[in-house]
Amino acid sequence: MSMSSFSYEDLTYIQSSLQAYSSDLSKVEESDCDEDYTFEEVKTDLERVANLLERVDGFIENFGTVDFSVKSTKE
Repeated sequence: MSMSSFSYEDLTYIQSSLQAYSSDLSKVEESDCDEDYTFEEVKTDLERVANLLERVDGFIENFGTVDFSVKSTKE
């Protein structure tokens, strides 16, 4: 397992990416979905993205005052 640290620039890039993805997901209509990607999955993804964005926002807000690192779950 490796440890990774993110710079402020990394975090703001991640934040922007999550915001863009959330915006795209919020435009998906139920009629756009099918059995491969259901509307329930879209709503679940929106919730997950919102949770991630909230965490990234917190990291950015507290950047420099909190030392953190992210553990990779991939081996």
